[in-house]
Amino acid sequence: MGDDVQALCIGIAAMAGALRGAMERGDIGALIAREAELRAMAGQLPVPGQPGVTSGQVLGVLVEALSAVRAAEAWLEARRARDKADARQTERLRLAYGDGGRRF
Repeated sequence: MGDDVQALCIGIAAMAGALRGAMERGDIGALIAREAELRAMAGQLPVPGQPGVTSGQVLGVLVEALSAVRAAEAWLEARRARDKADARQTERLRLAYGDGGRRF
């Protein structure tokens, strides 16, 4: 594999790790930024079969990138669902207790 392609593959693997790290920290801003960067980097990969580009290595890094992006999307969807559930619970409590809790 050519040096440029190898460096790009290493960068994509590192960015996939950074994306997973942002999920672990719960950092939505970093997660969205890393996902966009990861997609852009993956789009720069050359087509396998070109001189110095092996399909196995490119496929491996693309699978890792796709796995990280799918995990990020699932994490964001779960986060949205939790936020909606929390908002519904807050609204139910507000309706149930009204202004009574504000007096104390």
